Amino acid sequence: MRLICRAALLSLSLCLGLVLTTATPSAATAVGHTWATHVARASHADGMTGSQILAQGWKSDYERPTTTPPPECHYGGRTGKILFAGRIDFVCPVPLGYPVMYLAGSSCDTASPPPFYAVTAREQRRCAKKADLAFISCMTLAVDDGPAVLITRPRFELYTRQVHVQLPADNIDGAPAGPATFSAHAWAAFATHLSLGLHTTHLTIHYGDGSTDVFDRTIRVVRTNASRFDRNAQMSSWPPAA
Repeated sequence: MRLICRAALLSLSLCLGLVLTTATPSAATAVGHTWATHVARASHADGMTGSQILAQGWKSDYERPTTTPPPECHYGGRTGKILFAGRIDFVCPVPLGYPVMYLAGSSCDTASPPPFYAVTAREQRRCAKKADLAFISCMTLAVDDGPAVLITRPRFELYTRQVHVQLPADNIDGAPAGPATFSAHAWAAFATHLSLGLHTTHLTIHYGDGSTDVFDRTIRVVRTNASRFDRNAQMSSWPPAA
């Protein structure tokens, strides 16, 4: 399962409200991670690995009925503090000390028609990466006025394990309701070590057909009491601090 918006921003439902802009490649130099750039590989956060957070996001997407509106702000992690950088038409709060996850990737599963149909975990991961290699030429992430960091390289690469899901009747695949499995591949990064206040991030994706999309997103880093997070509200928005 992979459509242009899903690949760029995780969720098809989240993409419906996006404002996309066409741009030329950034003049900033793609560099490796330094503390000054605030861009790091999506390794671990909020008690989960990057691959686990990626799987959590996809699982939520598969199991959410298409008739259910997505949250304005989409969170993951063990306690729901990791913001998925999805919609750009909302300024979402981020708890101080936690990263924002940016990714571009695909999934393959037992519910989609070819070429995104695959059965075993190995076949699904191979299928997902093949789709990404054909679709995405390169991707960079910049935070505020920092340099653009090249994300489409091995150190930023994630694979999920094979995940079992229960598809609702009105699922995004249009498949019959019932059990299915998927595995996903992505290039992902954290915007991290962000100070209190507003920040603007710039995710630039260059596609295999020569086109480019730039996703400029404003986020607000706030202080918040950990008790205000609902550990059971998977992928839902949490109330920002007053």
